[in-house]
Amino acid sequence: YFYGEMRAGCIELVSCWFLPLHALLLIRLCELPSARRALLVALNLGSIALFNWYYTAFAGLFTLAFAAWRFTLGGSNRGRTLGWMGAAVLLAAASNVPMLPLVRAQAPARAPITAETFSEANWALANRISSGEMGLDALSGDTLANHDAMQVAINSTSLANLVAAPFGTNPLESTPGGIALALGLFGLVAAGRRGLGWASMAGVFGILTLGPFLLVDATPPIPGWSSDRPLPYFYLYNELPFFSMVYRPYRLVVIVLLSLSALAALGFGRLRWRHRRWLAVVVFGAGASQPHWAGDRPARDTPASAEVPEAYHQLADLPEGGAIELPLHYLPVSTANARYQYYQSVHKKPLLNCNELILSADLVRFRDYVSANSFLVSLLDLGRSEPPYQFSGQDLQRLLDDG
Repeated sequence: YFYGEMRAGCIELVSCWFLPLHALLLIRLCELPSARRALLVALNLGSIALFNWYYTAFAGLFTLAFAAWRFTLGGSNRGRTLGWMGAAVLLAAASNVPMLPLVRAQAPARAPITAETFSEANWALANRISSGEMGLDALSGDTLANHDAMQVAINSTSLANLVAAPFGTNPLESTPGGIALALGLFGLVAAGRRGLGWASMAGVFGILTLGPFLLVDATPPIPGWSSDRPLPYFYLYNELPFFSMVYRPYRLVVIVLLSLSALAALGFGRLRWRHRRWLAVVVFGAGASQPHWAGDRPARDTPASAEVPEAYHQLADLPEGGAIELPLHYLPVSTANARYQYYQSVHKKPLLNCNELILSADLVRFRDYVSANSFLVSLLDLGRSEPPYQFSGQDLQRLLDDG
C-alpha cells in the first residue's frame, strides 16, 4: 500500500508506517495497562499528525474501533485499560492542538452529498476538470464544488474491483489484494474467537472503502438500486463534521490491511514452528510472483533521477522573488508538478504553478491572478492557442512589482 501511494507522488504517506506500530502499542497496553505504555501510545499517535492529518484521522478511527472491541471482551483490567487508552488519546490530541489551524486550512468543509451529486453529467464535468480540458477561465465556484464532491465517488472502491481483489495504485482498483484476503481468512479459521475482533474491523472498514453508494464498476451513473440504499459512509460523511475530510474512501483500505495482517499473525501463531516456516516461504513466493502493483513490477521500474539541473542551483543564488515554471498549468497533476516541487527544495523560491484541486480556494486565487495578466494567460494557453502571442509591458511590470 505504501509503495503504491508513494509512486503516485504522496510522499506524506510515510505516516502510514506508524499505523502497525500504533496497533502493536495498543495491544501491549491492553496486556499490561501502565502509564509508560500509555505514554508510548500517545507519542506514536501524536507523531502521525506530524506527517499527515489524513492518517491521523484513520488512526483515531482505528483506536475507537479497537477500544470498542476491548470493551466487549470484559475482564478485570477493562476499566483501567480503557482509562489509560483514553488518556493516551487525549495527550496525543493536546500535542496536536497547535496544528489545528493548518488542518483546517488544508481540509476545508465540504458540502453534503446526495445520489444526485454523482450523476453522469457531473461525472463528465469532473473529468474535464481533472484532465485539464476545461480552460481556466471556465472554472467557477460551482464547478469546483461539483469536482470536490465527485472525488468521493471517484475515490471509492467499486464492486467489480472488490471481487477481482487487485492491489494497485488506481483508487478504483485499491483493495487489500487476494493474498491478504486469503491470509486473513486463514487467520480467522485458525485463531477462532481470538480473531473475531480483527475480522470485524476488517469488515467494517472494508465496507467504508466502498464509499457512499455501491459502484458496480468505475463508470457512471450510480445504479438506481444503489442510489436508493446509501452505505454507512454516506451517513458518516454527512453527519460527522470531521468525517467529510476523509473524502477518499479507498484509503481506508490501509486499516483493512492492518486488520488482515493481525489475523494472519494469529493464524501463524497457532502453527508449529516448521509449519510456520514453510507457510512463510509459500506466502513470500506467492507475493513476489504476483504483478499486484499497477503497471510493471517494482523491480522493473526505472527509478526517477534525483539529479537537479544546474539552472535551479543558479536560481537559488538570485534575489528573493517568485518563479514561474513553463508550461504554466493548473492541471493535470503529473510528474512535471512533482519535479517542480522537488527542484523547489533546492532553489526555495515560491512557485506560481498550481496543482491544487484539493484546495479549491487556492485554485480560484490562481485563476483570478493569472486571468488578470495577459502575459500569464499566454503562457497558460500555449497548448490551446496559436501564435502570435500578445501581452503588454504593463503586465510584465506588474509581475515585477508583485515580486
